[in-house]
Amino acid sequence: MWVRAYVDEKNLGQAQPGQEVLLYTDSRPDKPYHGKIGFVSPSAEFTPKTVETPDLRTDLVYRLRIVVTDADGALRQGMPVTISFSHGNGHE
Repeated sequence: MWVRAYVDEKNLGQAQPGQEVLLYTDSRPDKPYHGKIGFVSPSAEFTPKTVETPDLRTDLVYRLRIVVTDADGALRQGMPVTISFSHGNGHE
């Protein structure tokens, strides 16, 4: 399973292919999932409307593809997640 996530330019330097991240869902905020960044888009795009934070919707962001390494039945396609870098925070 993989997750499509977005990171703003300020946090782009933290997003490198192969980097491990933690993913949190609203339904189980106490159980982090583990993943690795598999792709970082080389070009910016406007934040998609599906991003939950209204302040970020007008920003330029970079798309990430994160491979979830410990997905279980509680993690479902289409669920919003919040990602956390080992030394900073990303965005959904």
